[in-house]
Amino acid sequence: IETQNLSTDLVALVGELKTVNPGRVKREGAGERLSDYVHNYLVLYLLDAGRDPGAKLSDLAVWDTNPDNEPEIFAVLDGSRAFALFWEKTQSRYQLAELASGGKIEMGAALDLSPGPEKFIAVRYERGGDLYEEKGYQLYRWAQAQLTYEQVGVIPLEIKDRGIEGAASVSLTRSLDVDTIDLDPDREVVVTCTVSGKSHVDVWDWDGTSLSRVRDPAWFEKILAKKPNSDRAAEGLFGLGIERG
Repeated sequence: IETQNLSTDLVALVGELKTVNPGRVKREGAGERLSDYVHNYLVLYLLDAGRDPGAKLSDLAVWDTNPDNEPEIFAVLDGSRAFALFWEKTQSRYQLAELASGGKIEMGAALDLSPGPEKFIAVRYERGGDLYEEKGYQLYRWAQAQLTYEQVGVIPLEIKDRGIEGAASVSLTRSLDVDTIDLDPDREVVVTCTVSGKSHVDVWDWDGTSLSRVRDPAWFEKILAKKPNSDRAAEGLFGLGIERG
């Protein structure tokens, strides 16, 4: 009963944000009350399940990412555990799905890559230590058959590999864009990758089950055969060649 009542309050508070996809929510104005209620909901839900409720809500976002009628709520506890709250119609309440955990975590972005309401939720992670440090996106997507979110890919955005003492360090950074490259109705993630000051393009493609980096030259060659003026495909093929040396 308590979670049902809190869920009704959450729906109303999300409505006060005045937009379907407000993205990351700051703790101010309507966002402050929503943050408090989301934290209360997480504490109640996790305690009832016999799990650690955490101490602090450190990040909050709202996006519409699945076919139901209510936007989904994405929350991070203590900067280390990310959750999705999605609407369960038969119980008239929000249900919980655990996403990423460990290291340093915050919400990233919602990527619109495929036709339909399903968005790709990017949870930003940081992990590593003095010798190796990595930051990036863990990507999740609603799985209708399982009625929950599943991890479908990882895109490292920044890597610092200092190696052993005295060895040269390696630094890699990536910036993301979304574009239509191949011949299917989905859009691809186009990544500009910079290593030691030199840049090239990598491409991540959704194949219906996972979002993964394209490593086969034939994928680009097939597109160029049909669309010879595709700059993106040419850049991706060139980038693949650079990596292979």
